[in-house]
Amino acid sequence: MFEPIHSVVCKPLTNRSQRLSFNFFGRIGIMGRKKGGRRGNRKPKAFIDWDTIPRENENFEKYYKTQALLPENEWTQLLETLKITLPTTFRITETNKHARRVRDLFVNHYCPMVNGCEYEGQKIPIPTEIPWYPGKLAFTINIPKSVIRKTPALKPLQKFLMYETECGDISRQEAVSMIPPLFLDVKPHHKVLDMCAAPGSKTAQLIEALHRDSNVESPEKDIVPSGLVIANDADSRRAHMLVHQIKRLNSPNVVITNHDASYMPNFHMMTEGKTGEAKRVNLKFDRILADVPCSGDGTFRKNISLWKEWTLKTALGLHATQVKILLRGLQMLATGGRLVYSTCSMNPIENEAVVSAILKATEGSVRLVDTSKELPSLVRNPGVFDWKVMDGDLNEYKSFEELPSNLIQRMPKTLWPLPKSELERLHIERCMRVYPHQQNTGGFFVAVLEKYNDLEGTMQTIVDENKAISRGLKRCISPKKEEEVKKPCPDSVAHTQKETTKEDESQKQDAVQSRGNGNRFQEIDPFSYVSEDNEELKKIFSFFKVNDKKMHRDLFLVRNPNGVPTGALYYSNNLLKQIITNNRNHIKFVHGGVKVFVRQEFGSQTKEVAEKTDACYYRIQSDGAFLAATAMDPSSVTNIPSSDLRVLLDNETVTKESFPEDSTLGKVYESLPLGCSLLRADLKNEEHAIQEEVYICLWKSFRISNVMMAKSEKQNILLQLNGSVAAAEDKSVEEAPKSEA
Repeated sequence: MFEPIHSVVCKPLTNRSQRLSFNFFGRIGIMGRKKGGRRGNRKPKAFIDWDTIPRENENFEKYYKTQALLPENEWTQLLETLKITLPTTFRITETNKHARRVRDLFVNHYCPMVNGCEYEGQKIPIPTEIPWYPGKLAFTINIPKSVIRKTPALKPLQKFLMYETECGDISRQEAVSMIPPLFLDVKPHHKVLDMCAAPGSKTAQLIEALHRDSNVESPEKDIVPSGLVIANDADSRRAHMLVHQIKRLNSPNVVITNHDASYMPNFHMMTEGKTGEAKRVNLKFDRILADVPCSGDGTFRKNISLWKEWTLKTALGLHATQVKILLRGLQMLATGGRLVYSTCSMNPIENEAVVSAILKATEGSVRLVDTSKELPSLVRNPGVFDWKVMDGDLNEYKSFEELPSNLIQRMPKTLWPLPKSELERLHIERCMRVYPHQQNTGGFFVAVLEKYNDLEGTMQTIVDENKAISRGLKRCISPKKEEEVKKPCPDSVAHTQKETTKEDESQKQDAVQSRGNGNRFQEIDPFSYVSEDNEELKKIFSFFKVNDKKMHRDLFLVRNPNGVPTGALYYSNNLLKQIITNNRNHIKFVHGGVKVFVRQEFGSQTKEVAEKTDACYYRIQSDGAFLAATAMDPSSVTNIPSSDLRVLLDNETVTKESFPEDSTLGKVYESLPLGCSLLRADLKNEEHAIQEEVYICLWKSFRISNVMMAKSEKQNILLQLNGSVAAAEDKSVEEAPKSEA
């Protein structure tokens, strides 16, 4: 059924009228930061018909023709491909035990639905595998998502993609965006930093890789891997948006921070000195992803507005930021570690110019990795050795010395290519360029760097050289264009970064932020760890029969400064605990760990009975249900058949009478304790089931019981049970039990 994506010929349309009538690729939305001041002063945005935007930009074409990155005939093909909207692509979460079942269901049940379907007279192509993605777990459907949504015959496919995305089984992600995390080669013990993480699709890949091969079967083994992922973003709003993307994966090994990547503060750790005393050291990361802010001209197929907004000034203004982020990343990288630098731009001044400048300054410590044997099916071009440097008006300058005086502080020497002999010695050809026309994707640049020696101050030259950029950056672009720079490119935020790069500047920031017990972050509820001797926590462990060798009491944290359980309890691993504990005053933590237990009050009638029994006022949160189940004694988990599961999902509340007397829940309902019970439903024999098992949190009150589950989760399970979500469409989201009156 499937043919490699690069064998599917993407035929460019010959003129604009044909392109606009080809409705597979009609209106699309673009992602961007909201402009304007306070919310009350914002004016409603006018509707933009993307079909009316001419897909042409004279300056863009002139600039890239001058660069001559490709032969003339190939450049024409690339340009025509840019005018066609991106296909729909997604990947399956590899670390789920049921990943193969997700793939088989998609291939055998949903793909045949596409065969023979048409949209406005055009035949819809059959989905294809992305050949270079490991495990045959990524697919492309060569139509925009809007067509899937508008085609009645594809409604089941749309529901499948939507609900499987919500529950974390798949991620809808642009194909080229999947590349950088694959080259990082993350292992379960690695300390990983994603410097510019929002919106989080690459971060999700890193988390999945961290949990690959993790062992939860041994009764004496921790249920989570020892490594962690720190996902950072400079924009506060987008850092909080990361939480939704990350929560789908239910990982206790993730923390989200909100800092400018170009002067990312150090993460402190305590270690034992030679004489046994406690010593503070800076954490070094095994893997770092620097998917930096960029001009985004590889995203024309997705961001239609770029056709009228593209200007070289954006790339010129971001070059300094990109150098500084890469520089800071290498400072934070452990010796022997790997850093991936990537952009969604095709511009050499954002790519090879940045990488070569850093390689020259760190020669003897950092090198480009030969990745020719990694992802062999990925079609890529090598890095280029020559490029032209122009100002914002496309005037070319052969060298830095040719610049007029008004541009000297705006265009640093690092923009120009090094002599070819130096670039050859640095192996700049090991950089990777992915062009849109080669595999029906967006444009992308990737460079894999390895730090094989300590830097030991070798970067002072590049820091000094870029001081001029710091002084002249804001003069390089107009105020209006500065706002454009702040628009996020796909999987990155094209914001103007602050201008600090030195290690000692980061140390200075640590000191400033530490004053006043972290006053800068008072608006954020602090994370605090609960004492393992806390009576409330002991009661929770006793009630749910949790094995404290698999889930440790000292690794639970709360969102208050006192470490007292009053609401939600989050679980983390030991490394994340060390990071939060030692950095609470100078790191802005947005989110950490996975929510496992949540306090739930009983109604008045139930409370009277509960106080006379050993009832627990905490329930298991669905986010952490699987994690909790792996640590609980099997006797404390009630196994139910799928018939009982249907009853639970089809009713907002249940009582004993809701179940047949001979059913499992009908027999044991009275014996269930007041409060939370964890139910396990076996779905192995269900025709459309993806998961082999699902866990349900049931909250039992004096009269009724509620399933504590979000609407999207209910819909996903119903989809697996009967291929329909209609029965769950009107169910409310996770909520407190109904009144017992």
